[in-house]
Amino acid sequence: LHLALDASGLDLDSMDAHYTVMDRGLEGDTDNDEEDGPCGELNMIAVSNPCVLDENLAPPGYIVVHAYGAGNEPYGLWKDIKRNSP
Repeated sequence: LHLALDASGLDLDSMDAHYTVMDRGLEGDTDNDEEDGPCGELNMIAVSNPCVLDENLAPPGYIVVHAYGAGNEPYGLWKDIKRNSP
């Protein structure tokens, strides 16, 4: 996911370029009462704000944010998907 966000009022100098979000609400093993820990399946999102490193990557007053699932899902979800399929 790529987003352009209005950066009005944000201090880019106080922000990091990369963040990691790990939260039970992102999925994980919701059918199980036992916690599967911070590395549980579908439980991690990586967020990058490259404008912290180069403010010219977005128009003045905006930032670009890139968020993605960090590849911690089980292979079985993808194994039967054909490359270039819609």
